[in-house]
Amino acid sequence: MTKKSAVLVGVFGALTTLSGLVACTSSKTAAPTTTTTTTAPATTTTVATTSTIPVPTGPTKIVSLSPTATEILFAIGAGPQVIAVDDQSNFPANAPVTDLSGYTPNVEAIAKYAPDLVITQDDTAIKGGLAALKITLISQPPAATIDDSYKQITELGKATGHPNEAKKLVESMTADMAAVYASAPKSSAGASFYYELDNTYYSVSDKSFLGNLLAKFGLKNIANAADKQSTGYPQL
Repeated sequence: MTKKSAVLVGVFGALTTLSGLVACTSSKTAAPTTTTTTTAPATTTTVATTSTIPVPTGPTKIVSLSPTATEILFAIGAGPQVIAVDDQSNFPANAPVTDLSGYTPNVEAIAKYAPDLVITQDDTAIKGGLAALKITLISQPPAATIDDSYKQITELGKATGHPNEAKKLVESMTADMAAVYASAPKSSAGASFYYELDNTYYSVSDKSFLGNLLAKFGLKNIANAADKQSTGYPQL
């Protein structure tokens, strides 16, 4: 193995650990907790929503149509406030999985749960319908960077009444990821790489979440030049 190859092996080994931290941080904090929620008169928070309906203080009937949001909610202690999640939210194990779809959401199906807060990745199909029903909607598109993830965690912490828990989760993730970056070979800076997603030569550029993580190691991504439309997933 050449010196350059050894460097890349070390970096990708660190990346594997890093990816595990990003994907599984919630599993480290999702142990059963006791949460007390109150039914104080609805007021608003400073969280931005995609509808004109403000977020009530301490929502108690949350529907999550995003696997990422579901993990975050349980990680920050808002699990007891979640009454239904979409069919792709498979973590944590005690999440109330339903046949609701985050890909093809249906306003009538969501309304059957009488939620006071709905969280989704794409609000295009349901924004108007939920607004008409006076149901608050927060849309969090897939994070492009780890900083985006931190912002989404913080936002959901504010929206659900768990700002301190959200802050602690972000601090824990930040510390864990800093340790992983520090463990990578110092000679990795400047090394070039290609990350193959499938056998049709699709890859990731620095515009994608994974590509952005790799860029933090100082690596040069050869797929960046092919990402003319900045999709994050160019085909070489």
